[in-house]
Amino acid sequence: MDVGRKRDFAEAVNYVEDLYPNMAVLSQLANYLDDPNSSLDNVVGLIRAEPALTVDIIKISNSSFYASTQKCSDVDTALTRIGFNEVLRVVALILAKELCSSDLEKYGVTADDLWTESLMVSLLMEEFARDSKMNKSKAATLGILHCIGRVVINNILEDFRVDIYWDPTIPVVDWEEAVVGFHYGEAGGRLLKKLEFPTEALQVIRYHVNPKEASKPDRMTYLLNYSVNLSNVVGRGFINSSYELPDDEYLAKVGEFSEKAIREIVKTAQDRFLEVTNEVFAQ
Repeated sequence: MDVGRKRDFAEAVNYVEDLYPNMAVLSQLANYLDDPNSSLDNVVGLIRAEPALTVDIIKISNSSFYASTQKCSDVDTALTRIGFNEVLRVVALILAKELCSSDLEKYGVTADDLWTESLMVSLLMEEFARDSKMNKSKAATLGILHCIGRVVINNILEDFRVDIYWDPTIPVVDWEEAVVGFHYGEAGGRLLKKLEFPTEALQVIRYHVNPKEASKPDRMTYLLNYSVNLSNVVGRGFINSSYELPDDEYLAKVGEFSEKAIREIVKTAQDRFLEVTNEVFAQ
């Protein structure tokens, strides 16, 4: 691929946010939850402006996942039931499900597989964060968004009508850099920057692929890198029961985890994966 075309691809990322209008809602929400002066009223007003999102929030709040005994029919009650800090994760799940509704043809990845991978990483992030005394809602949200850059790259290649497809025998990051000039972490970070996500979020998404590229990588960046690698070895949908743990160089920078503790986290994430897919997002 010539240098000029790669420059066109890089420029295209600056306009791709138009494809994801609902991501702006998540950006606003992330900023609200980063602001100590924000309240649930701010969140309610934001959600109310999006009718489809309101319906989904109410539906999820009534699911057995939140152990609800009485049905609610208004967004105020639904958000109170879910909780101020938890709402970021729930909205991220809803929007990611929508974002993962189409196959990534250039990658040979189905919509279901993309959603499964995103959800797995999100749940692993949440469990590790809980045990590391990190913000689990932020961790889960970054997990669900970790591969948004692949959606961006796939759409760019389709828009430019580039007839190139990923060969799974080649590391996906190497293929992306050879084809478009940047990897999916960079693409995701640029998109989040255009959508005005908190700086911390876009930095984590940008550098999780290779934390050594960051001048000052934080614990969340290391954790996302490890969670992605761990999801790959446990198999899509947690189907591999005889997995070997990946190298824990980056996890050690997050906290001390024994092999037993890591495997327990995987088991908890697997149980929650079944709850989310069978109860929260059941058809």
